Amino acid sequence: MRHELLLYAQDDTLVDVAAPFLKDGLAAGDAVVTVLDTRKLDLLHAALGAQAKGVAWIDVASHYTRPEAAVADYDARLRALVGDGVPHVRLFGELPPLRSEAQCDAWIAYDAILNRAFDHHPVSVLCGYDRRAVPERVLGAARTSHPVVHGHGLNDAFADPAAIVRAHTPEPEPVPGLRTIPAGDGARALRRALVAAMTAAGLGPRAIGGMVLAANEVVANAYRYAGGPPEVRAGSADGRFVCEITDSGTGFDDPLAGHLPPRARGDRGAGLWIARQSTSRLEMFRSEGGQTIRLWA
Repeated sequence: MRHELLLYAQDDTLVDVAAPFLKDGLAAGDAVVTVLDTRKLDLLHAALGAQAKGVAWIDVASHYTRPEAAVADYDARLRALVGDGVPHVRLFGELPPLRSEAQCDAWIAYDAILNRAFDHHPVSVLCGYDRRAVPERVLGAARTSHPVVHGHGLNDAFADPAAIVRAHTPEPEPVPGLRTIPAGDGARALRRALVAAMTAAGLGPRAIGGMVLAANEVVANAYRYAGGPPEVRAGSADGRFVCEITDSGTGFDDPLAGHLPPRARGDRGAGLWIARQSTSRLEMFRSEGGQTIRLWA
């Protein structure tokens, strides 16, 4: 994988760098993908002319719904292209608009995660950061999450992806008022209890299904790696449904846990990957009882 940063402040610079990047990929027989807002997609589409038909054009608003989904989508797309015999993939993309500090942290972490998530794929990623739109602290973080900076070569400021993710993952705060639910007599009892609690809280089938799947994966991990059975607590907080699962093991300290797509069926970490994909947020922390995984519907 090649992961390169393009910092720019004019549309002309965007076109002058991104268009040749895409054209070179087409000439080499690569699969070529762009993920941008509609206005910038139109700029590059016009710059490529007749060659534009060879590019997969994706609108950023439909693709970047949340970081976990974006990583999964890219991984699936890369696997499919390589499986179809494509020798190499070129991707030019930009982040969605960032309107809160939480979004800034989440997408800063995302760009760092890409270095580990796709390091085994034959892909060149050129990330555009528009100085006119991207918050300054995100621009600063981008200088540490890309091994290469366009126009400068190898990046001396590149930092360990795990350290970046850790620095931009807020410490979980206590969630009071959760109630213990039965989990010690198997997945069926847990499923019944979660379905009943979430139905009573007014959640729909999609949210319930995702939570049940995620909780089953986390509980299975607790039995497999921490000797189970875990303690499970659930309830509503800030208008959201929460499920906490605490095992009695020694725990682990890996900020990338569950962020990296499994490379093969049965890979260690697949359960947390599934749990992250199936819920809106997953938090990990050590507590008095052991390791806690907190799932948000």
